[in-house]
Amino acid sequence: MPVCHVGWGISWYINGLLIPVINVVRGKTYTFVVEGGHDSEVAAKYHPFYITDDPIGGYIYKTQEERKNITIFAGASQAKDGTVIPTGTGRLCNWTPTGDKEADDFESFGAYQRTLQLKCDQGEPGVIQWTPDENTPDTVYYQCFSHRHLGWKINVLDACDEEGGASELRPVAVRDPAHILDGFEIGSDVDIDGGASTIQETRRALHL
Repeated sequence: MPVCHVGWGISWYINGLLIPVINVVRGKTYTFVVEGGHDSEVAAKYHPFYITDDPIGGYIYKTQEERKNITIFAGASQAKDGTVIPTGTGRLCNWTPTGDKEADDFESFGAYQRTLQLKCDQGEPGVIQWTPDENTPDTVYYQCFSHRHLGWKINVLDACDEEGGASELRPVAVRDPAHILDGFEIGSDVDIDGGASTIQETRRALHL
């Protein structure tokens, strides 16, 4: 029987697509512009983005034993006291229904999606940079740090068709985020591969 995963009823939009499978190429740097909320006091408006080998997400709910078997590749850093801090945060943007019709009343999801309007809170988006390498597994996942089952799959390839598709993220150059990690050092309680950035810029890629 198929497995049913119960989530929050919301998911990531990436480049205008609802939880697409993403293809990336090792050795290229990818920039994720994140608009999932930054108010940690309001759970419904706080969805830090991160990349991991965990297909479920919701790292904040993992036990210490579960965390030992999880790698975070981008979107978190670790403080000296061992606390794992999500860094993939920015203002909250939601694709919001307009009109009186229910989603089930449309002939297709595309028809429904064309009626949605993007609404954003005040503030700036967050930005995560990630460069998959030879040590990155062939399959990883983009997830929400504070909720389960909001994301989906990333295929990590050695090479890819240069023309790409709608679900391929094109590499974008931004300034070096290394200074963001000043004051942090990686500990042994969680495997965090590489640094995550909270550089601010104005392009949009990820919404809810």
